[in-house]
Amino acid sequence: MLKPVQDIEAKGRCACRVLVSQSEIGKLMICFAYCLAFCNIGSAAEPAEVLPSFESVCFQGRAPGSHIAADDARSMLDFIGKDFTRVGSKRERVRFRGLAQVRGWTADRVLRFGFAEEGRGARIHVWGQGEGVTFFLHPVGAAYRLLDDPALSDSPQSGKKKFHYAEVGGLLATDDERDARLPFGTYQLRVQEGRIVLTKGDVLLFSVPLKSPAQAVYFEASPHELQLRDAALFRSAPVSDEPPRKRPVVLDG
Repeated sequence: MLKPVQDIEAKGRCACRVLVSQSEIGKLMICFAYCLAFCNIGSAAEPAEVLPSFESVCFQGRAPGSHIAADDARSMLDFIGKDFTRVGSKRERVRFRGLAQVRGWTADRVLRFGFAEEGRGARIHVWGQGEGVTFFLHPVGAAYRLLDDPALSDSPQSGKKKFHYAEVGGLLATDDERDARLPFGTYQLRVQEGRIVLTKGDVLLFSVPLKSPAQAVYFEASPHELQLRDAALFRSAPVSDEPPRKRPVVLDG
C-alpha cells in the first residue's frame, strides 16, 4: 500500500530534525568537554600560595633601637575597659597600662610582638570558646589555663597580689627558663593543630593545647605600664618539630 507523499515528506522532515538535534547535542558535549579540560588545566597551572617557612621569618623584627609608631599601635590595639591607658605621641615611645585586644588577628595569622622591658609584667591572653591560655613572660615563663574572657572584665581583680584582669586556672607548662637565657628579641605566637605555639627566635618556648578554636589575643600590662616595642601580623608556615641542635665538641677522647 502506498503512503501519501505528504506523510512521507513530513516523516522525513521530522527525522532530519531529530538528526540535527542529536548532532547539535554531540557538538555541545564536545565543547563542554573541551571547556572543562581547559578549566582544569588553568586551575592546575595557578600556583598555590606558598607561605614563608618558619626558619625564614623567625628572626624578623624591628632593628635595635627602633620602636613601633604610635599611630600603628593605635590602629592595632583596641583598649578595653575603664582602666587607665595611654599611647605615646608620634615622637614618644608607645607605653600603655591595662588591657588591649589585638585587632585584625585571626587564627591563621602570626602575631609578632616585643617589649622594651623583656616582657616584665606582661601577660598574653589567647581566648577561645569558654577557655583560653595565659602566658606570663617574666621573670619565669609560664602558661596557665585561662578561665574567663578578659574582655568581660572592665577592671583588674582586687585582692591580695591580684592585679590581672581574668582568672587563671592550673599551670599548663613552663619554659624551663629558656626565655631568660635567650638574648633580647621578639616573640611570635601561632595557632597550629589545636595548640598555641610561642617562639622566640628559632627557639620553641611553649606549645600548649587549646581545645576550642582561638578567637582573640590580648596584651595586658598591670599594674605597671608596659612599653610596646614591636607588633605586627603576617602569615607563615607552621613551626616544624624542634630539630636537634648541633653542639660543638669541646672534649674528644
